[in-house]
Amino acid sequence: MKKNKKKLLVILCAATLFSLIGYGHAKAQPENQIINSIPTLKDTGGSSFSVSELNDHFTLFVFFSIYSDNSAATLKYLSAMRKQPQFANKLRIIGVNVDPSTNSLDNFLRKNKVQFRILLDVSLEFSNRFSVRNPPSLFLIDPSRAVIFANSGVEPYSLQDIETRLSGLVSAGNGKSRAAADKPDSMDKMFLDKKLISANTRFLKFCRGNDALLLYVSDDGSLFQLNSRDMARRLLATDVASADWAPDCKSVVFAQKEKSGVWIKPLDGAAVEIADEGRSPQWSPRDNFIVFMVREEVWTHQIATKKRWQISADIKSIQWSPDGSLLQLTDVKGRSWLVSPFAHASLIEKLFK
Repeated sequence: MKKNKKKLLVILCAATLFSLIGYGHAKAQPENQIINSIPTLKDTGGSSFSVSELNDHFTLFVFFSIYSDNSAATLKYLSAMRKQPQFANKLRIIGVNVDPSTNSLDNFLRKNKVQFRILLDVSLEFSNRFSVRNPPSLFLIDPSRAVIFANSGVEPYSLQDIETRLSGLVSAGNGKSRAAADKPDSMDKMFLDKKLISANTRFLKFCRGNDALLLYVSDDGSLFQLNSRDMARRLLATDVASADWAPDCKSVVFAQKEKSGVWIKPLDGAAVEIADEGRSPQWSPRDNFIVFMVREEVWTHQIATKKRWQISADIKSIQWSPDGSLLQLTDVKGRSWLVSPFAHASLIEKLFK
C-alpha cells in the first residue's frame, strides 16, 4: 500500500511540475527549426550532454516517463530497431527521462533492456522546448540540427510505421544536412545523365542497408551485383529467375528455375543450396528467415538451424512486414492473410477451409 502511495505521489509531482512550467500548453517544436543550444543536461552516468553532439549523425530524442503506459514498449522497440542495417552508423538514439525522481529509473532501464544513452530532464526545461505533451514522444534531428520528424504520444501499434518513416528520412539524408542534400554532390551529378545497366533487365533490387548496391537479372538469367558508385559489377550466378539481398548486403539468396533449387551465396563465397526446388525467395529484414514458393506453397528456411517447413498453401504472393515478424500472404482467391514464419501448413489449411 505504501509503495502504491509513493508511486502516485511521484506521478502527481510530475503533473504539478508540468503545469508550473507550461507543459502541454506551449506551441510544439516546428519541423525544420534549428536547435542552436540546449540546457545543461547530464546522463545516468553523470556525463554532460552538449549540443555539438548533434553534429554528423541523425539523432532521435525519445522523451519518456517510466509511469506512462507505452514507454516500456517504445524503448524496447527502439533498442532493437537501432541495430537494423539501415540505421547502423547513421542514427543515434537518446532517451530523455522526464520524471521528477530517478529512484526507480535504473531498475526500469535494466528490466526493459534499454541500451542507449539516457539524459535526465528533472526540471523539464529541455522537454518544454519541444512542448512534449504526451510521453513517449519522438523528435528526429538531422545533422544540421533541424527537427525533421515529430511524433507525440507514441502507441505500440504505430511503431512499425514510425520505423519505416525514420528509415526513409535517414536514408534520404545519407548523413548530410537537408540543405546539403538539396545540392547535387559528385554521386548526384554522375546521374544527371542516364546510365545503362543492362540492355535486357527483367529483375532489379537495391539493398536496404546500402543504397549503392543493387542486384539485377539480365534477360539471359545472369545475376549481377552492381555498385552504382563506380558502376563496377560482378557475375554472381547464372540461370537465375529472382533474387533478394541479406539485410547486411553481404549475401544474396536466389532461385534458379522452378526445379533447380534455392541458393544462398555470400558475395565473396560459394553458393550453398537450401532447397532443391523453389522460386521467389525473400530474405527476412531480421536476417533470421528466408521464405520462398514451391508451386503455390510457402516454405520457410530458418538460417540458424538450417531447418525448413511449409507454412501455407494455395498462395500466389508473399511479402515480409517491415520488422520481419510477419508475412502478408495473398491466396489464389485474392484474400490477404497475416502469418507468422513459425506457422505450419496444417493450421493455415484449416483457415482456408
